[in-house]
Amino acid sequence: MRSIEDIQSLLDNAMEHLHADATEARRLASASIQAIEPLIADLSSPQPALLNAKLRAEIILAICQSIDGQLHASIQSGLALLDRAADAPPSLHARLLNMLGVNYDTLEQHSKALELYSRCLSIQRRHGDNASISRVLGNIGVVYSRLGDEPRALKHLLEAIALGQRSGSTPGSLARHTLNAAISLQHLGRLDEASAMLAKAECFARKAGHNHTLAYVLVNRSDFHIRNDHPQEALQSIETAMNYCGRLPNLRSTLFLKKAQVLRITDRTASIATALAGLEAARDHEATEPLAKLHELLSELHEENGDFKTALHHHRKLHATRSALILRSQDARVANLQSLHELDRTRQERDWLVRERKMLREANARLVGMDRERKELLSIAIHDIRSPLTVVALMADLMSIGELHASEIVVTGDRLKSACRRTVEIIDKLLSVRVLERGEQALTLERLDPTRLLNMVLVLLRPLAARKNIQIHAVAADHCFVLVDPVSLEQILDNLIGNAIKFTPSGGTIHVEVKQQVSSVCFSVRDTGPGLTEDDHCQLFQKYARLSAKPTAGESSTGLGLYITHKLVALMNGTIHASNSTQGGASFQVTLPLALVG
Repeated sequence: MRSIEDIQSLLDNAMEHLHADATEARRLASASIQAIEPLIADLSSPQPALLNAKLRAEIILAICQSIDGQLHASIQSGLALLDRAADAPPSLHARLLNMLGVNYDTLEQHSKALELYSRCLSIQRRHGDNASISRVLGNIGVVYSRLGDEPRALKHLLEAIALGQRSGSTPGSLARHTLNAAISLQHLGRLDEASAMLAKAECFARKAGHNHTLAYVLVNRSDFHIRNDHPQEALQSIETAMNYCGRLPNLRSTLFLKKAQVLRITDRTASIATALAGLEAARDHEATEPLAKLHELLSELHEENGDFKTALHHHRKLHATRSALILRSQDARVANLQSLHELDRTRQERDWLVRERKMLREANARLVGMDRERKELLSIAIHDIRSPLTVVALMADLMSIGELHASEIVVTGDRLKSACRRTVEIIDKLLSVRVLERGEQALTLERLDPTRLLNMVLVLLRPLAARKNIQIHAVAADHCFVLVDPVSLEQILDNLIGNAIKFTPSGGTIHVEVKQQVSSVCFSVRDTGPGLTEDDHCQLFQKYARLSAKPTAGESSTGLGLYITHKLVALMNGTIHASNSTQGGASFQVTLPLALVG
């Protein structure tokens, strides 16, 4: 069984063979996947390095499909890998986007290619991969050149060259960029600069040993010689290019055509022989533009020689080739449209699956949250209700066995009432949360004098404060009216003042104030307890939030009072704010709308 280091070495080897020998690259990538899959199967949680190696191998296979001309299959593979690539190392994600861009550009979907290149470039710029940035800038330049926007093409190509030279890009990449820049300069009519750029491209191509690129450089150089009326130099460039073009049929046909055109001026017989050699070189490719032009040239040459029969033969071949070119172009366009439709449908299905997966993740997260809240709720109920119920059970036992003296009955009754009140308070808060979160809280807003309601709340809470020797000072403005739901405001005041009593030590003071403002009424509750810490401020008004301060007489605290208060204030179009007062202790201010006189 291979190690991860062996697999990485296989993949490095595959990358080196990718453009020179796609068959060998495919074999090495397939061998890597065969070595990776057993390793992944043996692990319950595969290492990221293994998963990334598998993704890298699959990207190499997709690139091999592209090199073999299986563009649609390559795009299908690439789109299927995109989701996994998002979590992979940036270099893999960028390489996949670049491959998809190349494929879409080949299919003449230039806007889609530019979009993918742009995404690729964004990833590479974030991670400072200058050599890769140079490669993608060169690809973008080629797209703009195909769109006829040569100034923008040249800008990207020159940037690619400069960045590539600074970052140590391979001579092969630099050769391609400089050749394309020379072509753009030619199209812009900047011929001297184009000639100088071709010389650079030739140096890079020779250094890289890229014969095909060198052949294209020489083809473009021959155009300069023809334009400057230097036929011998043009023929020399063409002959040299033939030695470098290998088995590229279109390029060989183009070279024979150019040679025949140059010879036409000085030696018509040699020109005909060269054109016929070009036909022989292209005999297995019946519908190419160089082939059509060779028939056109031969028709003209034979007509000039007075051989009208042969001229007519080549003229008919010219029309047949052009017709075949048109038909093939139309068939390719239709096939591309069909394939792009299939790709679009695949992409839509993939997007739908991604959305469905996201919705499932969100639903699962909600379920996990609900389960966590259910457990929290159960924990609170068990912990906080158990204590008062234990008191009730104990008092009931004492009463049932007749152990209580007459003098103890009043005290026992008070303890029973207190325990029951605590239990009801906890249950009320839990029920309030459920009602609020389900949107079932029915509010009836009415014009209300808050002073009267505050006094009712204080009548119930002052005895609790008195037991802890806490004084409550209340000040309320006269003749101010607030627009509220009375039950909700009572609950808010009960929660805030009740909390102040819980967290204020014995002998402390609580200040309650109701003050009219321009368009609102402010309710302020300030205590002399320990106040709020920074952590407290971060979790104030959250459900089940337990603050740093502890109740000073062992009172229960569900962590729901402030959460409920915040919800009720918001429902009544008010605001709530908490701070530490300058005198010490916590201060809560609730602001609710002023009720205007009708």
